[in-house]
This record gives sequence, structure tokens and C-alpha cells, in this order.
Amino acid sequence: MATNSLNIARSQSIIVDLDRLFEGKVFIVPDYQRMYSWEEKNWNDLWNDLLDVLETKTPHYWGTITLRRLPRQEYCEEEEKYFDVFEIVDGQQRLATLYLLILTLSNVGKKALKKRFIKCGDVYRLELGSINKNYLKKIVD
Repeated sequence: MATNSLNIARSQSIIVDLDRLFEGKVFIVPDYQRMYSWEEKNWNDLWNDLLDVLETKTPHYWGTITLRRLPRQEYCEEEEKYFDVFEIVDGQQRLATLYLLILTLSNVGKKALKKRFIKCGDVYRLELGSINKNYLKKIVD
């Protein structure tokens, strides 16, 4: 009887909250992904979902975010901490929107959110593809 000599990595599906999703990670949107394209309807849907979560205090399914771990890390000197780098395979629109929402909250008084989710020292926690990369950095800084 022949044995399978291939070592096939299995996908892992887990349900996580926002803290765990961002914990110790930098997200990269590769150049082959489409540019950010959410419109007002998409934002309204997300906003209504957020309001529902806050009112009902129940978990909510935000959709699928598929990540691929890259063989590198980013180091934040300010916190003396390493971040694993992940390419966003699917869910980049949703993750970028949540990032922008958290950035907005950090700019209107929730300063701790910026260090926790947006940027640690010189490490940006989300990097968009080459066309939007510098624009997002300017917004963050």
C-alpha cells in the first residue's frame, strides 16, 4: 500500500475578535488585489452592524478574512516587539475599512487605539498595495 509523501498544509478556520485578529500582526494588501472600492452603501452596512453589536452585546459574523503568513517579521523598537507579517488573500476591503474606522476613533479622543491597532513606532499595521500605500501612511501620520 502506497503512502502519501506530500505534506499538505491545511487551512485553519477560527473565529476571533478584533483584538485577537490584530494581535502581533501586520497586514499587507498585495499589489494584485483590487484598489479600495467600498462605497457609502458598504460603509452604512458595516456601521449598522456595529450599532447592532453595541446595542445587543452579542457576537456578530463579520465575514471571512483569509490571511497567508509571510516569512518575515517587522520590529517595533518603541515597544520592543515583533509583528508577524500576513498577506490578505480575502477580506482586504473589510479589514481596511475597520482599520480606517479605528484610525478615526483614535483621532477623536481614543488615542490608545492608534498604538494598539494602527501603528507601533515606524510599523504600520496595515499596508495597502503600491498605489495606495503612501496615501494611507499620510492619513495615519
